[in-house]
This record gives sequence, structure tokens and C-alpha cells, in this order.
Amino acid sequence: MLKDKLKELRQEMKLSQKELATMIGIGPSTYGSYERGQRSPNKDTLEKIADALGCTPEYILGRTDNKELTILEGKEIPEELRKIGLEYLQVSRDVKKNGFTPEKIRQLKNSLRKMGFSIK
Repeated sequence: MLKDKLKELRQEMKLSQKELATMIGIGPSTYGSYERGQRSPNKDTLEKIADALGCTPEYILGRTDNKELTILEGKEIPEELRKIGLEYLQVSRDVKKNGFTPEKIRQLKNSLRKMGFSIK
């Protein structure tokens, strides 16, 4: 069931409902209503939830047992590329979780440049 899968995946990521809601740009009460089975997320929100939880919308909906998206045009994604994608998701979660705004990131980049680092 959708509500059970959402709760299970969120807990695996060690996120609170509020943290996950913030990551995907919705209110905590709205997200909580998904886990209580009172509402269902729309397609866009479900995709954001899946991205944040590192799985596919199809897995959350119970349409597949394959938690991670590993098929691209009928071919397996190379393991290294898959790892990079998962690392990107984790960094993205950490950035959002720790309140890094685009302005804070610009300030950090400027500070690193002043210290002699080559930053794009």
C-alpha cells in the first residue's frame, strides 16, 4: 500500500516527515496525509518523493519490486554511473537538509576561489 511504502522508505532514509516534506517543497501536514492514507500525491509530487527517497515512483506504487531505476533503453546503467547518481541525490538531500540556499552556495564558492581553489 502506498502509505506503508512511503513510511518505510522515509524511515530507511532516516528522515522525519517534516524533513522530507521540506525537501520536496510541500507542507508537513500534506506529506503526513499521504502516510496516513488520507490523500495521494499527484504525479509531480510522487516523482519528487521518489527522487528524494532514491527510488522510482513505480516502486512506491508497488508496480515493481525494482527499487532503483536501473534500465535505460533496455540496457543496464553502468554501476559507476548509478553510484554517481545516488551520490548526487545524497548531496542534494544534505544541501537541502542543512539549509544551503543558492546564495550561501555562491558565497561558499567565492570563499573557496579566494583561497585559491578552482571552482566552476
